[in-house]
Amino acid sequence: MTTRSSIHPGEFLISLALIALGSFVVYDTQSIAESQNAAQIGPRLFPYIIGAGLTICGGVLGWEAVSGGWPKILSSLKSLLETGEPLVETKDWPRNL
Repeated sequence: MTTRSSIHPGEFLISLALIALGSFVVYDTQSIAESQNAAQIGPRLFPYIIGAGLTICGGVLGWEAVSGGWPKILSSLKSLLETGEPLVETKDWPRNL
């Protein structure tokens, strides 16, 4: 008998907030004026990196909140290495997660 993990609402809401904040930072970075000097790296690079990092962290946290995340995958890998059979919950991964 397999049971699916429930969604952790607090983590899921935080992940949505991180995705929204990261998207806003990336969107708002486009309004930063670039100077016409010889520098190869402009003033937009750091905010783009921060916005992308926030969005990626929000996506990973959301995936963890919905699917049970890495602990379930690592447990299945350990079971596969020890017994030759993955856990039942992750046998059809990623379709059933």
